[in-house]
Amino acid sequence: MNDRASLLPSPEFEKLTSLLSDRIMRTASSLNAENFDDFLDPTMKNLLQRAFQNAGAHEGAVWLVDPEGKNLVVCHAWGTRAAQVTGFAQPLTSGIVSMVLATEQPFCENKVYTNRMQAKALDQKLGVLTCSMIAAPLTFAKGLRGVVSCIKAKQLAEEPDPPGFEMAALGEMQFVAHVLGKLIEFELVSVITGWDNGL
Repeated sequence: MNDRASLLPSPEFEKLTSLLSDRIMRTASSLNAENFDDFLDPTMKNLLQRAFQNAGAHEGAVWLVDPEGKNLVVCHAWGTRAAQVTGFAQPLTSGIVSMVLATEQPFCENKVYTNRMQAKALDQKLGVLTCSMIAAPLTFAKGLRGVVSCIKAKQLAEEPDPPGFEMAALGEMQFVAHVLGKLIEFELVSVITGWDNGL
């Protein structure tokens, strides 16, 4: 068998493709704020942490669309307020992260508090003012399923803004969201097939 032939789909597994695909979709749709953090393995968490730190972010989050398709929910958070942020739900009809999901386009803006599209509910919950934001769409299991975002914030409006995000950080966040999606897909397959158990 040549190298190219060994990389082609194996005929004996073709009949299982539909079954596996359906199970992957159903399992992906079941990920939520209660189970997503446990689902993420150390590599995925480290990937996100490094990306947020390298961008100079104060907080970072992974948002997933809820099963009803009505809200984006923070299912994983990084930063000093992570516990307060996890589980926060924002309607798909409002906010910049929802716009990123709807348009499938990444976003980066400094002085984002001047943007009328920014939803204020999370800032009000945390008692901060978001100054800068990066958000990138998250795709896995053959669908657009969420957003990876990070922010810089300040406590008081009269305080000077922290240094804004550089545009290079936007490209980095897009790349990280892409890699995270691939890692999630691999983990889904591993969980479903028992690969994690050494099979």
